[in-house]
Amino acid sequence: MLLTLLCLQMTAVYGYHLGPLPVVHPTLQLLVQAATAIFIGSDFEDTVPYTVCVSWELSSDQPVQLLPNLIDQVLQSLENENVVVQLIYHAFVKTRRPRGTNVFLVDGLQAFEELHATIRPKQYNFAGKYVIIVMDENEDTDEEFVAERILQLMWQYYVVNVDVLFGSLDYEEVRMYTYFPFSPGSCEKVKSVTWNTFRDGHFLKSRSHFPPKLNDFHGCSLTAAVYTYSAFMRLRVGPRGTVVEMDGVDAVLLRHISAKLNFSVVPLEVPHGLRFGLIFENGTSTGAMKMVIDGEANFTLGFFGYNQLRMRFMSLTQNYHFTTLVVVVSAGEEYEAFEKLLLPFTKTLWYVFLGCLAAGFLVIAAITEMRAKIKNFVFGSNTQTPGLNLLNILFGGSLRVLPTRNFARFLLTLWLMYGMITRTVYQQALFNFLQLSTNHSTITTLKQLMDGRYPIYLIPSEVYVFNNLPELQRQIQIIPNAEIQHYDDAIRRAQIRGARISNYEKVLYDNAHFADDQYLRMLKERLYNYAISIGLRLNSCLTKPFDDALLELAPHGIVRAWVNRYVDDKYGVVPEPTDVQKQLTVRQLLGAFQLWAIALGGSFVVFCAEVCCHFLGRKCKALMGDF
Repeated sequence: MLLTLLCLQMTAVYGYHLGPLPVVHPTLQLLVQAATAIFIGSDFEDTVPYTVCVSWELSSDQPVQLLPNLIDQVLQSLENENVVVQLIYHAFVKTRRPRGTNVFLVDGLQAFEELHATIRPKQYNFAGKYVIIVMDENEDTDEEFVAERILQLMWQYYVVNVDVLFGSLDYEEVRMYTYFPFSPGSCEKVKSVTWNTFRDGHFLKSRSHFPPKLNDFHGCSLTAAVYTYSAFMRLRVGPRGTVVEMDGVDAVLLRHISAKLNFSVVPLEVPHGLRFGLIFENGTSTGAMKMVIDGEANFTLGFFGYNQLRMRFMSLTQNYHFTTLVVVVSAGEEYEAFEKLLLPFTKTLWYVFLGCLAAGFLVIAAITEMRAKIKNFVFGSNTQTPGLNLLNILFGGSLRVLPTRNFARFLLTLWLMYGMITRTVYQQALFNFLQLSTNHSTITTLKQLMDGRYPIYLIPSEVYVFNNLPELQRQIQIIPNAEIQHYDDAIRRAQIRGARISNYEKVLYDNAHFADDQYLRMLKERLYNYAISIGLRLNSCLTKPFDDALLELAPHGIVRAWVNRYVDDKYGVVPEPTDVQKQLTVRQLLGAFQLWAIALGGSFVVFCAEVCCHFLGRKCKALMGDF
């Protein structure tokens, strides 16, 4: 059944009312029959029902008069077929989805050039099928020249499934021209070939009207924009700046695809370390994306991910691997000098220790106010400074005068045991902490990242990752591409407090190759899954053959096996430090020196105060004696 969406407005377009339809020239009838045979042939058996979009551009009046009757014959010829025919009467008519099957009616090369100028990528599917009917009744027309020029114009959009039809009344036949952009000894060159001939109601050769043209590139070279990216792409550059070797997951994938499709790869390193590059809302771009969009490279790969903005201006292949984006954070900050002195005991134990010490001073203060008999019973008869003796014993000092009473000696023995145990445990624990160079614990969740207000250092091409996390926007700090390695190393070594974005496989690969016992630490929470694909020019003809090659790998887990060849999950957890004896340094003991300096300074102040008090006392006595 024929479903017809008729957008034809001849009165509005051509400026006259239609009278009786003129008789179609026999040559045009042959062209219609040939086009109909194409659309009901085996090339479309797997796609019915489908839509055929008919557009036209005419440069003379005679075809204009014949056009309505010609289109009517097209409709009649397809009336028993499961086909939707959409007539596009104006170049700026928009369709809901890109037009996949197209018929262009033109009366010569000039008309096609005008129609070609109206083609827009958003309106046409360049991987679709195109039939161009040339209604040129001039027998002197050089068909091969016109066909080749039309095919060259279509190649500008990388359209390969295109047939050009010319009719000949003398031979009562229609000749079909097409081209093969990749053939032995000819790479990306357009040369028209006569592919088939329509005569006596059928095509003479039983062959596909749209033969596969990109299953074999016949050894032709394709340029790949590449860059170093961890486990996915590693480049070795020669003395002249050319890439001499590639390694990594994507390098293995590229070798597989090139062998499958029989093409050679010309790797071109992205200059200035821009890697993927940036792409903006107006379509301008940098880095690898610019090289592909501008035609400097045929495609790019190397952990090239999917996002909406890239999809607007580029074509991406099927996703061949999924990874997870992670946040890499710096290790916990190093303890301050005085903090290290407090590490051996927990807060509870410090409170108990200080409570015991305070209780001792309170008891001494209370007994000091009592009678001499009680003081001698508790402190001893010769003890003049019990408070000072309490501290002296606690820190391992000795007493010049020992108490003579048994009860006083018993209390002294208890305090000696308490001080010795507390002091020994503290010293041993402090030594262990100084040996381990303990830091504060590393954060593990996004909430801790937000609460701690960690700066998140991003290059411009990474900012979009946090578009859906507005609560983290204030913590983002933009850094230049050239500083990536500097910030990654500084965060890994905890030289700066902050975070960077990375991916799971990159962290595993990098951790496996660090030799300084400093590793990247990931938050336990993942941001989201990230799809990896190959980036190509918008509507590139390479999309389908690349997709076909990638789809063969997906069901068998081959890409996953390649990834496992370069990364190991055990490096996702930071290895615990080994128990290696280390010499203590001045920096580790800095807290003790600072405490000593403070105590010495306090003693000096007290000494000065005593001298001043003594001097002022003598002065006062002298003044009083004068009176």
